[in-house]
Amino acid sequence: MAPTRACALVPPPPALPPSARPCALGPANSGRRRFAVAAASPLVEAVRATEAEPLTKEDLVDYLASGCKPRSDWRIGTEHEKFGFQVETLRPINYQQIRDLLNGVADRFGGHRVMEGNNIVGLKQGSQNISMEPGGQIELSGAPLETLHQTRAEINSHLCQVKAVGEELGIGFLGLGFQPKWALSDMPIMPKAKFEIARNYMPKVGSSGLDMMFRTCSVQVNLDYGSEQDMIMKLRAAIALQPIATAIFANSPFREGKLSGFHSLRSYTYTDTDSDRTGMLPFVFDSSFGFERYVDYVLDVPMYFVYRNKRHINCTGMSFRDFMAGKLPQVPGERPTLNDWEIHLGSIYPEVRLKRFLEMRGADGGPFSTLCALPAFWVGLLYDDESLRCITNMIADWTSEERDMLRRKVPITGLKTQFRGGYVRDLAENLVKLAKDGLQRRGHMEAGFLNEVDEVVSTGVTQAEKLAKLYKTKWQRNVDPVFQPSISAQLWCGFPTKTHPPPPHAHFPHACHRRRRGIPLPCPARPPRCLGSADRLMTQPARRPTLSTESVEIAFFGAASIPDPRSSPANPLPDIAFAHASTPPPPPPPAPVPQKQKHGKNRSRPGRLIRSVRAAFRSFPTIQAPSCRGMPSLHHLPGLYGPGGAVRNHFHGATHATGTLYGHRRARITIAFHESPGSPPCLLLDIGVPTAKFIQDVSAAGMVRLTLECDKQQHQHHAGDAPPRRLLDEPAWGAEVNGESVGYASRREATERDERVMQMLHATSMGAGVLPADMSHPSDGELTYMRVHFDRVVGSKDAETYYMHNPEGGATCPELTIFFIRN
Repeated sequence: MAPTRACALVPPPPALPPSARPCALGPANSGRRRFAVAAASPLVEAVRATEAEPLTKEDLVDYLASGCKPRSDWRIGTEHEKFGFQVETLRPINYQQIRDLLNGVADRFGGHRVMEGNNIVGLKQGSQNISMEPGGQIELSGAPLETLHQTRAEINSHLCQVKAVGEELGIGFLGLGFQPKWALSDMPIMPKAKFEIARNYMPKVGSSGLDMMFRTCSVQVNLDYGSEQDMIMKLRAAIALQPIATAIFANSPFREGKLSGFHSLRSYTYTDTDSDRTGMLPFVFDSSFGFERYVDYVLDVPMYFVYRNKRHINCTGMSFRDFMAGKLPQVPGERPTLNDWEIHLGSIYPEVRLKRFLEMRGADGGPFSTLCALPAFWVGLLYDDESLRCITNMIADWTSEERDMLRRKVPITGLKTQFRGGYVRDLAENLVKLAKDGLQRRGHMEAGFLNEVDEVVSTGVTQAEKLAKLYKTKWQRNVDPVFQPSISAQLWCGFPTKTHPPPPHAHFPHACHRRRRGIPLPCPARPPRCLGSADRLMTQPARRPTLSTESVEIAFFGAASIPDPRSSPANPLPDIAFAHASTPPPPPPPAPVPQKQKHGKNRSRPGRLIRSVRAAFRSFPTIQAPSCRGMPSLHHLPGLYGPGGAVRNHFHGATHATGTLYGHRRARITIAFHESPGSPPCLLLDIGVPTAKFIQDVSAAGMVRLTLECDKQQHQHHAGDAPPRRLLDEPAWGAEVNGESVGYASRREATERDERVMQMLHATSMGAGVLPADMSHPSDGELTYMRVHFDRVVGSKDAETYYMHNPEGGATCPELTIFFIRN
């Protein structure tokens, strides 16, 4: 296949040598199998070469070239690590606790266990993987995804799973770049053979290698390239700008309970970790650079091990070039396979790593906003032609000495590092603007993911500096409050204290799961727009009194310590009584009796209602639909019903959906799900909350978490029975809004009123507003509606989540997440 150029606006790099071939997706020779892989996790299994012929250098080059793909196939892969800790002692979690965590996630949410001997060492869940690092850090290696909205949904789903299981095990999680409290000798050792090999080798090649292995966490982004030329431009840009990303996302100021003197101690650790496999790769900027030059570099990097017969064989000190020649004494006469090459590629740690995708590795672990902002930063810069052209011109005359200087000094001085008569902060501001512009040109409404980063560069205050200030003042030089939600909550600012319904991480879903004992968690206060709850990714569970077995806990990340004034141990929030198929939900409340009003007051009512909707949905256009006189007739509406007159209710594997929420002021709100804005509803649900109350909650809180849960025990499948119900076929659900029970939600068929609403909104893609009263039922009054787009995440056959798109990333737009859970 001819090479595809990713950016026609960028001048081509200097001519490549004849050996630097164009990208090809087809086989280089017929004896070997090749395929292209999107930006994926490092645990994706490599294709093995056949044993019929030795692997050649040309095969290795072709392997990297097989990563080239057309722009339509470019994807986003995100990897992030987090520290687990024991809630009671704050000590790092040991392997036994990690084993229980992985088994718990597998049992409750599904996944294929990855075993090494008798030890579980990870989970494979579809295209994503959960693994453990040498010091017990938990890593999610995400699937290749099309948009950042899907990235956010994937992260939400993962954090929901580990939080739900971790809470029952007394495990909390921490989002920092470096272990803040415990010494290297306090860190646990994981039972993986390859970790043991690296642990014995690292002290021979640097003073910080073990710290890197056991006490650091990072966030990484994997992106695709379209051709060899495109790879060269992106790799050069990413390496040059990696120190700037390190400064923006700096979040590791502590070491063994004290300030370390660094903004990013994690990044500094890599400066003295095995120089053979780390660094800024200066040869990337040579005019002769291409796939073949990178292969030459990797061939001479010392190996760690060879995997044969389910054993890791120590090969430290030997190069892959020796292996190619059959000169490894540990496996005499053997030659490598492509699987060996894939493993070796993953054992080097430069600031940007080239595999069949590019892996940006220079950001500290951090709170949720970091996990979404880092991929947004790199996607906006590297996946947009105009932004890539600008940064290519920006870095064109940077010298190798300047790039190395940035790498050495940024971990110490962060955004305040001096560079060419200015500061790194100046560069960061320009880069964030370029990234936002690039995201807007992508057309997926993703620019809002950079709002938090925009605040960092505009103020010049990073997360590391915020933590250092707290340590010196409120924390009285004690690092333990980093683990405590009651202290880390002091970072929340900028919101009225009277606001209570949402959880302390606006983008986090809650983990709704059945417990043997427990009560609903109180609804916490709304979080700030700053970088989240200190350096915490999630908080530890709180100790709570217990109630009946039918109660459900609503566990929010970082929410355990903030009480709701509406509840107390003596007066807890109400439990959910779950609906069964044989127990119909309560009837909807009766229609309100119309009240006679003065003419002037009646005329003012629509204005107040519209203003209320505008207050709740500022980022949506408030649309007043035309009167019924101009409506199309009912038969112009696409088929609303499936076979037998039932409402269509299956999405056929779609990852996106449209939702329409509507209802009269005092009547229950209805939610209709569609495959697209113009399609008929696939599912209609009546929720046990009045429309006016729902709008009031959204307006006050800025966010709604709607949880619909039912019991699956009644639907156990026996031989000869009809197949079990699909999740969205369930007739009734227990419903909660922001952790507060609202009774039931029931699935129903459409009525003429529903068809009328669908007709009036048939041409509306997204919006919120008020529809005029139905002349056949004038007492109902106007009807409020909101039409939004959702990302649909199917966690399992018993769990689906719908995350609302935020139009243009607007900060004033409410957030709506709907969870369907069958326990």
